[in-house]
Amino acid sequence: MFVRDADTQRHVPKKTNFIMIKEKSCGVVLFNRAADIRAADIKAADETAIGGSATADISAAQNKTQNEPKFLLLHYPQGHFDFPKGHSEKGESDIETVRRELFEETGIADLKFYDGFKEKISYHFQQNGKIIYKDVFFFLAETNETEVKLSHEHIGSGWFTYKEAREKSHSISRAKCWIKRANFYTIR
Repeated sequence: MFVRDADTQRHVPKKTNFIMIKEKSCGVVLFNRAADIRAADIKAADETAIGGSATADISAAQNKTQNEPKFLLLHYPQGHFDFPKGHSEKGESDIETVRRELFEETGIADLKFYDGFKEKISYHFQQNGKIIYKDVFFFLAETNETEVKLSHEHIGSGWFTYKEAREKSHSISRAKCWIKRANFYTIR
């Protein structure tokens, strides 16, 4: 599909009969500092614990978990977890795309964007005899909303701590780096 250009030594698309299309999408690395996101899970574990030391351990874990920012990951039908994202519509700014897509996919509308965080990933794939070149731009935002109302596009979602999000996120190493960078923003 790609050949090395003799003059520039860069990989360039091989001339084929394929139609090439350029697409742009935008997404968000979204986090929340709300203490009650994971409190219900920890409370359930606390109720089943026996003995004072187990309860004390769970209370310490609860305090630590409640103070950590949680990152939203959506569970895609293909099996992976990734950030909310979607196609840009004609005339939309990047931020307008993020707001619209996030609301369509999760019902979340309350966003505070962080300046200086804009990451890009580019890739290509083949679909119906066409080569699609795609650029996806990700932004960092915080929300106070905790309830996620999933669209038909996803099979689940979750608010995850930094460590959990790095473990669950799509295998693309850049996504893991973005979570690390986003976590740095959340603790400043």
